[in-house]
Amino acid sequence: MINATVSSPVNVTIETKSYTVFARNLPYIKEQVELNNRKARKLGLPVYTLTVSEPRKEVMKGYLFEGDQHERSINAWVRDIEVTGPTKIAYDGWTFVGMIEHHSGGNMLFGFEGIDTGPWTHAESSCDHCRSNRIRSATLIVRHDDGRTMQLGKSCVEKYLQGCGSFTILERATFVLNAEIHVQGEPGEGGGGGGVDYVSTLRVGSIAVELMLKEGYKKEMGEGESTKGKVFSFLFNKAARQKMIDQGFEVSEEAIAIASEAIEQFGDLPDEQVRTDSFLNNVRTIVRDHYVKMSHAGILIGALWGKVRDRYTKPVKIESDHVGTVKERRDFSVTVTNIYEFESFYGMTRIVKMTEGSNVLVWKTSSDPKMKAGDTITITGTVKEHGEYRGVKQTEIQRVKVKA
Repeated sequence: MINATVSSPVNVTIETKSYTVFARNLPYIKEQVELNNRKARKLGLPVYTLTVSEPRKEVMKGYLFEGDQHERSINAWVRDIEVTGPTKIAYDGWTFVGMIEHHSGGNMLFGFEGIDTGPWTHAESSCDHCRSNRIRSATLIVRHDDGRTMQLGKSCVEKYLQGCGSFTILERATFVLNAEIHVQGEPGEGGGGGGVDYVSTLRVGSIAVELMLKEGYKKEMGEGESTKGKVFSFLFNKAARQKMIDQGFEVSEEAIAIASEAIEQFGDLPDEQVRTDSFLNNVRTIVRDHYVKMSHAGILIGALWGKVRDRYTKPVKIESDHVGTVKERRDFSVTVTNIYEFESFYGMTRIVKMTEGSNVLVWKTSSDPKMKAGDTITITGTVKEHGEYRGVKQTEIQRVKVKA
């Protein structure tokens, strides 16, 4: 860490942080760094530098195929990056520590790293400098080296930081250096689209829940479009929405009921539960507003997945034992339960899940398995290994042949 004095009494802390990001997102990251540098040059602050490695394959967590409801290990092209730039700007001992967005349903809190957010959960949009308590969309919290804190309107922040521009630099520095979800996410999904800033929380929630009931929750990583991306497409892209409808997508009464119940529960979260959890505080604020700003929709969608996952995809305990011994070739009388297909770096891969009695067997193959879900058949195969998945013992077999 280097402390670089730009112009007294401003003090800038410069840090280098390292990330592993998806190679496809490098242009997006470079764009954000350049935006930071333009503002930095205008303010006479240090610019950001970006060091990027060569692309490489790495096993990362994600979803392999449409319909997969379990996060798995996948191969992905990634790059290692280092971003060096200002992460803390102090002025006469005062440092920016957080921002409060004021909504009718409550406050949304951003920043506040290592700080109790309780005092700011219900804070009014007042300014401790000019002593005015008027309607403001946002206020800033600054802290002095001696422990004092101040809540400021943006127009008053110049007394404690070097102008509003310094706040923009700090906000963007936090965005680039601290918010991994942004550097790992899918570019182009961050705006409201179509000029629409706010959408009903129940509408966003119902669409998201219907998607999650059908295919689980997809983060902005791995194969396929994320759940948030699909919600945005359905709301704001007429062609994409029509394609989803043509493929049979329809928001069910069940999805509406689940979203409505979850939204009500989020809105009733007590102060003591959100006091030390800014994520839950922000979720509560969103649902109490009844309309969500589309740049905040990902917060709501992520929270809803917790409700859907707990209700529908919690693993059922299966009393399964390992079958045979490793390298043993033998016959199995099985029932095929599922066959998953997905594209990998090595072409089409199929995962065939079977049961023999209560015991679970798995066969991975790139060829046509010549069976379908529901079949009860006798096969010959070699035990490859004994393993466990989500607490359930399973036997992986290979070189499988269906007996006539």
